[in-house]
Amino acid sequence: MSHAEEHHKCEHQHHQEFLGFAADRCALEQSRIADVLDKLDNKVATLTTKQTHYQSLKRGLMQKLLTGEWRVRVPASGYNS
Repeated sequence: MSHAEEHHKCEHQHHQEFLGFAADRCALEQSRIADVLDKLDNKVATLTTKQTHYQSLKRGLMQKLLTGEWRVRVPASGYNS
């Protein structure tokens, strides 16, 4: 094998190793990004569920207060004292 052929073979092998490393690194990075996005999706879903729950509680509370079913006791001196 000539010197030029050996050089080309080594260079080709080096590029393949580099591309393999880059692909592995990209796959790992994409996996980490996907994990972060999954966690964010779960957090958004949890917060959306909580928001819906609290809106329902507020709606029920307002209905009971506005219909007079529940009464709020105000101290004779008021809340500002």
